[in-house]
Amino acid sequence: MARIESNERLEFLGDAVLSLVIGAYLYNEHPDEDEGFLSQMRSRVVNRELFNELGYKMELQNWMQEVSPSKVEFEESSSMLGNTFEALVGAIFIDKGYEAARHFFENTVLVYHLNIDDIQASDQNYKSRLLEWGQKNLKKVSYNLTHMERIGNKLQFTIEVTIDGELCGKGTANKKRKAEQMAAKEAIEKLGVK
Repeated sequence: MARIESNERLEFLGDAVLSLVIGAYLYNEHPDEDEGFLSQMRSRVVNRELFNELGYKMELQNWMQEVSPSKVEFEESSSMLGNTFEALVGAIFIDKGYEAARHFFENTVLVYHLNIDDIQASDQNYKSRLLEWGQKNLKKVSYNLTHMERIGNKLQFTIEVTIDGELCGKGTANKKRKAEQMAAKEAIEKLGVK
């Protein structure tokens, strides 16, 4: 009897495949850039918010509702579309291999749904900027979950960022990653990081 692949496993695989495909794409497209630039760019592309946006642009919510209308409760703010996008890439990889996944990303996602130049021009990944600043200045940047509470049916996370043990920023949001970004933004502003 064949084992049914769970979406969570496909999401995990899709995330890893996307990281590799995007890393290879950036490596080839930016031959003169160093590892720091490539890492920062990859982290801007391989992130939950962008994958949610890609899922929305690709209208995956319509496909999900056609495939399983009784099971899908779509919320634009949820990570469901990003998870579906990752699972789709994972399924392409399982079914057709690395080249098909790369072709899908470069010839479908990049051509119709994602502009890498726009991502490069925007500098909204405060966490990556702070980490890069910490590496350059030999400072230890740490994120700590200090509070978590349920408000209605959602969890609220409070994250603090410390630099060499000193509190530099704090963020509260319904997603850990977003709270980390808020904390990093506060730290960047406080430290005057350019």
